[in-house]
Amino acid sequence: MFADRGQIELLDGFKRARAARILGWPTLRARAVDADVAEAKILLVALHDRRRLTELEEGWLIRSLHHDHHLSQSAIAARLGRHKSWAFRRLLLVEALDPAVQADVRSASSRRAPPSL
Repeated sequence: MFADRGQIELLDGFKRARAARILGWPTLRARAVDADVAEAKILLVALHDRRRLTELEEGWLIRSLHHDHHLSQSAIAARLGRHKSWAFRRLLLVEALDPAVQADVRSASSRRAPPSL
C-alpha cells in the first residue's frame, strides 16, 4: 500500500484482498510503504522478482515511468539495477508494437492475474 493524493492505493495483493472481501473478513494485514507513484511502480519489479514481469510488462512500466513521471531512461535503468540499453530496448518494444496487439496481450493476461501496472 502507498498513499497517492490522499488515497491509499493497493500495490500488490489483489487476489488476497478479493478473497478477504468474499470471505467477509473485516480486516486484512498489509504493509504500507513510503513511496510516490513512480517509486511504487519500481517496487513492483521487486515484488514480482520470483515470477518476473514479462518483457512487455517491463516495457509498459518503463514507458509509464518515462512518459508519465518524466524519468530518463538512464535513471529508470539505474533504479531498476539495469543497463540503460535494457531500458531502451524495453521502451522500443512497446512503442514499436501495434497498440491492438498490446491490448490483446493485456486482455489475455488480465484473465490470468490482476493488472501489473
